[in-house]
Amino acid sequence: MTELPRTTRRSFLSSAAVAYSAFHVPAPIAAQQLPPPNQADKWVEPGPEFQMDFWCLPRVQFWGFDNQDPVLKLYGLEVSVQIISTGPEENTYSLHAGSLERSEVTDGIVFRASQLTTAGQQVLIPGSCDVHATRRGDRVVITAKARLERGLVRAIKLVLHRLPAGRVGFTSWESVPNLAPVPVESLALAYPTYQAGAPVWFLATDGDRGVSFSSLDITPRPRRFVASREAEGGTRIELIMEEDARVWKESFTTPEWEIASNTTLDVAIANRVQLLEQKAGMLAWERRTDVPAWVHDIGLVVCLHGMHWSGYVFQDYGAMRASIEWVTDRIPGKHVLFFLAGWEGRYYRCYGNSVPVPRMGGDQGFRAIMDTAHRKGAHVMAMYAGNAAMPGTPHFNEYAPDSKFQANGNLSWTPMRGYTVDWATVRGGDTNGSAWLNPGAPGWRQHLTDQVHATAETFGIDGAFFDTQPNTENDRVNPPIEGLRKIVSDLRAGHPDFMIATESWLDTTFSFLHAGQIPAPYKNWCSHFGRRFAHLAMGEPSRGSTGVHEAGYCAYNFEQVMTAFDWPTLALVDTTLRDAPEKAERVIAYARSRLVKG
Repeated sequence: MTELPRTTRRSFLSSAAVAYSAFHVPAPIAAQQLPPPNQADKWVEPGPEFQMDFWCLPRVQFWGFDNQDPVLKLYGLEVSVQIISTGPEENTYSLHAGSLERSEVTDGIVFRASQLTTAGQQVLIPGSCDVHATRRGDRVVITAKARLERGLVRAIKLVLHRLPAGRVGFTSWESVPNLAPVPVESLALAYPTYQAGAPVWFLATDGDRGVSFSSLDITPRPRRFVASREAEGGTRIELIMEEDARVWKESFTTPEWEIASNTTLDVAIANRVQLLEQKAGMLAWERRTDVPAWVHDIGLVVCLHGMHWSGYVFQDYGAMRASIEWVTDRIPGKHVLFFLAGWEGRYYRCYGNSVPVPRMGGDQGFRAIMDTAHRKGAHVMAMYAGNAAMPGTPHFNEYAPDSKFQANGNLSWTPMRGYTVDWATVRGGDTNGSAWLNPGAPGWRQHLTDQVHATAETFGIDGAFFDTQPNTENDRVNPPIEGLRKIVSDLRAGHPDFMIATESWLDTTFSFLHAGQIPAPYKNWCSHFGRRFAHLAMGEPSRGSTGVHEAGYCAYNFEQVMTAFDWPTLALVDTTLRDAPEKAERVIAYARSRLVKG
């Protein structure tokens, strides 16, 4: 590395490097812009009273200085570039302004920096970066290729400056309103993420029209989007693309980022759908050949809550049978999917050993649930751990040690402890004790597959629901989404009419998953590929109990539960049919009315 003379703002702006008309560093632009000091202590406001707003967005961090990134002019866009490295000397590098060269090629413009620098253009770093831009109508498509002589390239960030003030749109479920102004604290969104969605974001600047930001990649590699207010009143957007951690190396070329002007979020989503159909071979729900025929008849999902972590029983197997009879006396069974949560004993404490338990009614009682549901024409889906397994459960020491996540970044370890849900209400958030395991790892993947297969063979369940899936970690050894895909493939090879659902979903996972629980993103766009039903945390009609879920209580809102998902959903605990049968009847009547409407 070469120590550079300290650069003043005046000398930097007057340097030969910024003499090119194609790039500059205007004084008001800082690659890292702090929130206004008098508003820096404000937090992101929660969304519009959505029932599940007990998750919060992370606060965005910034550097407390002007990074002096050169800004490239690309077809009307002002763009700076940063390279994030990993390894013993991890850092974030900038293009060296003095080494930049611009050239025109057949399909666009190329900027090349033959050297990189540390923050503030202070220390030269051996490496290079090429930025290529092409124009396709109202769209500018940008790729970047970075190379380091020391260290590995983890990610490349594009920073777009001086965009108009506007409102941020997204395709996922978030705890802030969609199409709301950029908050003073900035807004960070991601793909893939628990909040589901697609790598498509939007800045509405003129009514419902504005600028869309889309990644044209169909892999689950991490992408991140940050919107911030600029000091002069405009908007700065960060587009970050991270490479698959398994193949981090000295160089990385990003897939294409497409920035489209004078468009709408609806158009951007439609283009993403078309891309998935053309490049990933995904099919619309009605055309999917992997969806069992009986799944197309589902018009109502009924969640039967079993045993809480504490051992409190909402419904044992006998009570579940009675609930099945009650529901199917009011709607034909072929239109009902019964979802069993906490069926294997103490919720979460039994994860890793999902089998019927004597206190709930044992094997005989569990088999009777299947017999009753099938006699009435209904189907049953059981819930399984997607990641969590309790130490001490059978075979834990055989599969767990080699099934840990291999963290990204510079960490070489991932703790065995899993969730920090305060099940014991000790208010320490550390009582769960389960291991957090990667379904991409062969040991846990096979154990999970074997558990589901055994239940299907022995008792005849019709589907499996995997809690906390799909995982989105950028694992250095075993990609979790590929592992989930393998689980689904292996299960359906032995059970072709098996339904598979997960708690969350991504646009691309609807190529092999059938359903998920994350609430409605923008205009229910994901219904084109898959189906969703209400989350456990949304409560039931009698007292708002969330049953086995850790939230405890959630005020029941019929309209939200019915409209935020594709399938109407009814949750049943011990008091629902006793204290609020008319509310349960209302859900069933709504489901029937949907069937009549086709």
